Amino acid sequence: MSPEELRSSIGGMVGGICFLVVGVLMVKTGNPGLIHSYHIAHIPSEKIPLVARLVGLGIALTGAGLVLAGIIAFASQIPLSASAAFILPLIIIFAGLGVSLLTIVVFTFRPWS
Repeated sequence: MSPEELRSSIGGMVGGICFLVVGVLMVKTGNPGLIHSYHIAHIPSEKIPLVARLVGLGIALTGAGLVLAGIIAFASQIPLSASAAFILPLIIIFAGLGVSLLTIVVFTFRPWS
């Protein structure tokens, strides 16, 4: 494994761990500190902890996908690229992003009203 590939896999894991920790903290506390004030102002106050937990879940899923991609890259000694081994981590990453973004859209803009 070249130094660039090693740096890439370790960087993915470290970044993923950061996302995972922040997401888990948001899920546990319901703290909306990472949600933009515009969205907080448009969400009913009783729903803010729920929204923070759902966004935290999405962030944690994204982090878990990044960690998994880094582990796969490190274990198989292949670069983070378009390989079949990275399909599951990519699905997890995009699911996490989708949960976070969909939560913000649904609770901020209330498209059903």
